[in-house]
Amino acid sequence: MKILTFLAVLLLPLILFSKTTQTVTFLQSTLPEARQQAAQEGKLLFVHFAAGWCMPCQWMEQHTFADPVLAAYLDETYLGLRADVDAIEGRALQQQYDIKKLPTILAFNSRGQLLGRHEGAMEAEELLEQLQAYDLPANRQASLSAGTEDGLLSSPRPVLRLSRPALVPDVPAARPVALQAPEPTPATSAQTGPYDTRHQPVFFSIQAGLFSSYENAVRESTKLERQSGEDVHLAPDSSAGQIVYRIYLGRFGQREDAQAFLYQLEQKGVNGFVKEVNE
Repeated sequence: MKILTFLAVLLLPLILFSKTTQTVTFLQSTLPEARQQAAQEGKLLFVHFAAGWCMPCQWMEQHTFADPVLAAYLDETYLGLRADVDAIEGRALQQQYDIKKLPTILAFNSRGQLLGRHEGAMEAEELLEQLQAYDLPANRQASLSAGTEDGLLSSPRPVLRLSRPALVPDVPAARPVALQAPEPTPATSAQTGPYDTRHQPVFFSIQAGLFSSYENAVRESTKLERQSGEDVHLAPDSSAGQIVYRIYLGRFGQREDAQAFLYQLEQKGVNGFVKEVNE
C-alpha cells in the first residue's frame, strides 16, 4: 500500500502537467479530407485562417489554442484545420471563402456546410462560446461521406468588423483583434501596407484618437466602434521617431464629405477632426 501511495504521489504532478499543457490539435490534411473525417466521426469542423507573419494569429495560437478547457472541448466535438494563406492550398481557400482579415475562423457542420464566420483574434472563453453555439444534434450527424460543395460556398456575415494592424503590443498579453489579409495572387510580390509611402494617393478620414500604447488604442477603438456603429481603423505611425497609433473612421475622396461624416459622428458623441491621409 505504501508503495502504491508513493507512486501516486510521484505520478500526480505528471498527470496535472499533462492536463494543463493540453493544446488544440490541428489536422495535417486537406479540407476535403477533413470534411470526410468530420462526416464519418459526426464532428463539427473549424478552419483557422492564419499566416506566419500575422501577429494576431500568433497570439491566438500561443494563448487561445493553448487553453486546456477549450482544447478539451474541441478535441471532443470539433476537428481543426489551419489554413496558411501563404501556402498554395491556403491561398486557394482564402480566395474561395473571400477571407479579408486574419485571423478568421470558419465553422462547418459534419456535412461540410458553412455555419459561421468569425473575424479577429478571440480569447479562449469567447471562442468557446462562439463554437458551442453550433454544437447541436442537427450539426453533428455521422455519415459515410460529406455533403456536396453547395453548402460550402455561402458566406455568413462576419461576427467582428474591427481591423487591426500587425504590431507588437507594449503589453505582451494584450489581445490584437484582426489584421487585413493580403489579396490572393498567383505570384507573391512586395506587400504594401495601408499607409505605404511607395504609393501615395490622398484621402480624408476622421482622426478620433492618438495613443502611444497599443493596448489603450485597441480598447478605445473597440469603444468607438460600438459607440459609432462604424468601422474603425487603427494605424501605426513612426514618422516622428516613436511609434504612435492613430484611430481613423471613414474614408472619403473629398474633404466636404469627411466633414459631413464628422458631423454625424458628433451627433453620436464621437469627437475628432478631418485629417488628410497619404495612403
